[in-house]
Amino acid sequence: IDWDKTLFYLHHAAYTPDRDESGRVLGFVVLVHDIGKAKRAEERIRHQNAVLEGISRIFRDALTCDTEEDLGRDCLAVAEEATQSEFGFIGVITPEGRLDDLASSGPGWEKIHGICREVLLDGKSFFTNDPASQPDSIDAPERHPPLKAILGVPLIHAGKRIGMVGLGKRK
Repeated sequence: IDWDKTLFYLHHAAYTPDRDESGRVLGFVVLVHDIGKAKRAEERIRHQNAVLEGISRIFRDALTCDTEEDLGRDCLAVAEEATQSEFGFIGVITPEGRLDDLASSGPGWEKIHGICREVLLDGKSFFTNDPASQPDSIDAPERHPPLKAILGVPLIHAGKRIGMVGLGKRK
């Protein structure tokens, strides 16, 4: 085992001294129980429950929202919570081929537009932890906090791209 690269979640550790014939302590024998696998499974279940709760919330809101914009804001809130992002947008492609915002939040979402343009062109999800290094990156507004961790996901219906979700600044 490469101990420098191993992360243990210790649930139980026991130790006993290792002694020579005269009773002098030479060292200790340590027994540990790694519960990392259980912790990772627990985290997966917690994430799956959060996703299911978000889907349930969206379906419930779809029945009670008055406008597409209201539903868009609710969907964006669920996406931000699920990804732990600080801001984002949901854009829809108009009949003229323009991307219009259905919902947006927080400062800096306009920077996501430049980076995620490829999401709409390619129809593939995109993510980066270093937005400034991306060729489609645009400069952030003056005195804007550094932008990290951007995710862009196309919205596809019946095989056709109809919009996208862009999220940013996950801690």
